[in-house]
Parts: sequence; C-alpha cells; structure tokens
Amino acid sequence: MGDAVFRETQRTPGRWRRLGVASGLLGSAGVLWAMVADGGCCRTASRLSLPIALIARLGLAWLAAFARLEVAVTTTSVEVRWFPFATRSIARERIMRAEAVTYRPLRQFGGWGIRFGAGGARAYSMSGDRAVALTLDDGTQVYLGSLEPEALAAAIDRARA
Repeated sequence: MGDAVFRETQRTPGRWRRLGVASGLLGSAGVLWAMVADGGCCRTASRLSLPIALIARLGLAWLAAFARLEVAVTTTSVEVRWFPFATRSIARERIMRAEAVTYRPLRQFGGWGIRFGAGGARAYSMSGDRAVALTLDDGTQVYLGSLEPEALAAAIDRARA
C-alpha cells in the first residue's frame, strides 16, 4: 500500500476483540481439559476432533486480536486489505462513483467481514453501518466500511480527477 493520499486502518472493536479472545482461550482450556481428563485423549473419534477444536479456538482468539481492515487511496488505485484473508486493488479507471453511505450490513451482506451481497456486490467491513459505496465500470458495487466515509469518498474522487 505504497504512497497513499488517504489511509485508514480499522481493528476489531474493543468489546468484540475481548469477547473473541476470551471465548477462544476459555474454549481452548476446555478442549485441553477434555484431552487430558481421565488419562488422556482416548476415544478414536476424539483423537482428531479435539486437536482440531483446539486449533479452531486458538484461531478465533488470534483473529479477534489481530484482524484489521486497511484502505489506502493512491493516485492509481484503491487498495483494500482485510488482514489476514484478502487483498484487493481497484484501479482508479474502474471506479465510476464513490459515495459515502449508511448501509445495513446484516440485511445487505449478512454481517461484517468480507461479504458478498445481491448483484455481485461485495463488502469489506469491521463494524458499524457507514461505508463508501464504489460503483465500478461493470456496474458492481464494492462497500468499504469506514469510520470516515466522507473523507474516504473525497480522497477517491480527488484521485480519480
């Protein structure tokens, strides 16, 4: 995300981060207890399922602690990174419109994160209901969750000019 004219980084909101970390760690402790109780892991089914459950719980805790959404506007593109899962670069020539909007993440996309909606729409968000809706040259929409949607839309418009 080189020379940005605008940059925004969002992290998992504090209470959800704490809840995710606590849930992951407590769940991991429960799985570990189940693995060592009564002399250890020992039914055939649990030999594989308990370690997988442990890894999944620790993964949840890690994701809650470290996930972030980074959006950078450069003179040539809008760079989106939803760490650790996705990176996308949208060339400025493809962006027909950038508009600050209030949207309904649960209704339109089924929640937050990297989401797909009707008509090929895609959303990259961490929390809240504010975003910049990009309309691309093929008519699809990309929603970029933002704490400063007006400033982000203005930066995109300036980069397109």
